[in-house]
Amino acid sequence: MQNKRDWIFCREHNFNKGLNYYQSLWDLWNPNIHKVALEASPGYTRVTHQKLLNSAKNIAEVKAKTRANFKFIYIMRDPILRIESHYTQGRKHQHKDTAKPLSEGIQAEILDTSKYAMQLEEYYNRFPRESILLLNFEFFKQEPLIILKQVCKFLDLDETYQFPQLDINHNKYTSEINRVAIPGYQSLRKTQVAHSLIQEMPDNIKQKLHFVRNLLSRKVKNEYVKLSLEQKRYILNELQEDLNILEQKYQFDTSSWNLNI
Repeated sequence: MQNKRDWIFCREHNFNKGLNYYQSLWDLWNPNIHKVALEASPGYTRVTHQKLLNSAKNIAEVKAKTRANFKFIYIMRDPILRIESHYTQGRKHQHKDTAKPLSEGIQAEILDTSKYAMQLEEYYNRFPRESILLLNFEFFKQEPLIILKQVCKFLDLDETYQFPQLDINHNKYTSEINRVAIPGYQSLRKTQVAHSLIQEMPDNIKQKLHFVRNLLSRKVKNEYVKLSLEQKRYILNELQEDLNILEQKYQFDTSSWNLNI
């Protein structure tokens, strides 16, 4: 089930619950033990999404009203691979923004999500440069320990900490997935009412619902979306200006990405 802390600053119904609600979700936080609280959401860097709020703006407002100290880690991926993954995941979960055939063109907001410099601008305009860490997803896969030490240094944590299971991929692509066969289930599951109810449910009830969902599910094919050469060239042409800003203004190394297509 989705973590309750996800999407707080980008979904209106969550953000309107206020800072006290947000803080209440960290039920295991102990100031005598813990130093940093972490959460993650791709929705925090989707500034042109019609249904999502500007997270950087909302976080800046909270910071101005409180003593909260925010730091940001932005992990960027080869934009072509990111868009292929976006479509693959979207179709797996039957999201509307990935439903149209690719032959009709790349969805504009999905393209915007790979305009990393544009997304970053929202944060650099509101927060000091030293509070933002930029990471390369490709490097993270190749050298996870080096990247994690970099993260620890950024968060002022123990860089000698021994992270377990760094050789395990927790998000593997599978060619088959379980999907509930009841007509209309996915549409109902995505409604605000259903989403809010699930968020507020105790974990034991969620586990029971997950068990029932598995009983009602059947195996369906899950195809990995691959872009054509023409589509890749179109995307890179659309992203070129943003990539130049990313490299020149934010000094981010994109040499590990396959941008010469």
